[in-house]
Amino acid sequence: MQDSIASAPASALAARKAAAALRGVGQHAEALAILQQGAAAFPNDADVRAELGLTFALLGRPQLAEQCYRRALQLQPDDVFALSNLGGALLQMRRPREAEVCFRRVLELQPEQPQALRNLTTIARDSGRINEAKAYAMRVFARAPALDTALQAHLALSPIAPSQEDIQDQRQSYAAGLQAFAASTASISYSGEKLSLPWFHLAYHNEDDRGLVTETAAVLTSKGVFGSGAAAPADWRSPADEGRRIRVVFCSEFFSEHTIGRLYRGLVARLDRNLFEVIVLHSSHSRAGAFRAGFDEGADIARVLPPAPEAQRDVVRSLRPDVLFFPDVGMAAQTYFLAGARLAPVQATSWGHPDTTGLSTIDYFLSAHSAEPPEAQDQYQERLVLLPRLPSYYQAPGPIPVVERAALGLPEGGTLYGCPQSLFKFHPDFDAVLGSICRQDPTARIVLIQARNPSWTAALRARWARSEPILLERVHFLPPLSHEGFMAHLAHIDVLLDPLHFGSGNTLYEGMAAGVPIVTWPGRFMRGRIVAAAYAQMEIADPPIARDADDYARIAVELGRDADRRSSLRSELLAKAKQQLFADDLAVRAFEAFLTAAVQAAATGNRLERGWRPMHPETFA
Repeated sequence: MQDSIASAPASALAARKAAAALRGVGQHAEALAILQQGAAAFPNDADVRAELGLTFALLGRPQLAEQCYRRALQLQPDDVFALSNLGGALLQMRRPREAEVCFRRVLELQPEQPQALRNLTTIARDSGRINEAKAYAMRVFARAPALDTALQAHLALSPIAPSQEDIQDQRQSYAAGLQAFAASTASISYSGEKLSLPWFHLAYHNEDDRGLVTETAAVLTSKGVFGSGAAAPADWRSPADEGRRIRVVFCSEFFSEHTIGRLYRGLVARLDRNLFEVIVLHSSHSRAGAFRAGFDEGADIARVLPPAPEAQRDVVRSLRPDVLFFPDVGMAAQTYFLAGARLAPVQATSWGHPDTTGLSTIDYFLSAHSAEPPEAQDQYQERLVLLPRLPSYYQAPGPIPVVERAALGLPEGGTLYGCPQSLFKFHPDFDAVLGSICRQDPTARIVLIQARNPSWTAALRARWARSEPILLERVHFLPPLSHEGFMAHLAHIDVLLDPLHFGSGNTLYEGMAAGVPIVTWPGRFMRGRIVAAAYAQMEIADPPIARDADDYARIAVELGRDADRRSSLRSELLAKAKQQLFADDLAVRAFEAFLTAAVQAAATGNRLERGWRPMHPETFA
């Protein structure tokens, strides 16, 4: 093949064939050289230009790919290959509106082109056009049934809900979609690919999700999607009987530079190795890097799972875990479908995704007594275990970088109210609170982080145009930040705002490291009560906890206007977070007590009784 690079291609077709062969063996740079020669020799050949665009795209250069596709379309306006790939490049550059034009044109030329339909499904869903998204997905599903299109055709939900009324409509549609999906006779399976799990967004609706997610799991079970392995290993013997340590396997896609990695790194590393053998499993889609490598150093064994689900289950079985712990069931497809198989005598989850899994194979949900409302067990399919501490050993971040406001893109003046959260946490009820803060404090600027998906930011702004137009002027969006930039921007925030109904997790710890007070209103579910639980754990004397939405806005504005109160609260938060929140060995001891008791119960064929709690952690610290 090197000889073909040395001389100019004899024809456009020869250039394309040689480049395709090189790409097939991963030699993209060599393919690029061939096609650049071909484009110079045959400047009016649209196919060469389109192939050149594809090669630039494979090399991670979408801007140059776009130029090539547009040139190809000048030469051949109805080239479906160039149109479709131009749309893909535009999506890669986060320009979904332009991409949608390309995919719609593809459908005019080839009405059932599956990739265009899939891409339009995603664009319509992310823009809040759910019925349109489902219709696109159903067209693909009807011709070639598959799990990804089945889920979107029947269960798609908008990441940014247009209104409270729309939330109710979407949930009713979801329930109806489950019935239709259950009645479908199409054969589907899961092969380990990345999938968007629609029920992930149910947790952001401020509703009890147990019924819907349990029915979702039942329908998927009836379809055989969870595979084999419904029973625990028949030859399992307890660690006590075998005279060995308890073997705990932690499994996630996000033990990387991600909220889950930050929440669980210390817990994995700090488990008592005299009592526990600790194994970490990463899904095949997990991001490698320095953070993940550091996470793995805290384990006795760390492995990346193979892509195929049955092979994943075989790996887990071969490890013979006593406890299989999934921190974030529902956030990623591989771990969700793995969690749906019975692979260990004890299987548990916790607050990585703070909602019930609906899976009968998950025995326990670990939470904190201070974070749950009364009668919280009714909200969980799993047995709810209430620990005396928030279930995390979170090491305080290092010194916060000093960066000027202007360098971070922050407004130079005004009171800065920050809510640096994923935009799908912004429930429609939160709009009125933000608007009230802006009206009560004429200097207020509310600082948010742009979504990496521009459709989400656009959908949220469209909602504000209807609900609280003042936010279009007073909200200041920052681009996505590095972790260092994120911490530097917190140093300039006067007051942090906990989103209603689904509040802070990782941002709680980062905010406390910066000493920034977080205004919160404890909600109906644990996912909206974590900040208040942290204040209780830290024993803050007069925490900024609201009674209702009006009280929330009042407290926020009073804090924003009172620099002395903020300074006093900042000092208290910094001191007590250091003592009671960060590097919390008591949380580790409580987690260890659960692991030990759960395995002991499993040895007798039982689960822990309802209401079980470990002894107060100070007694075994």
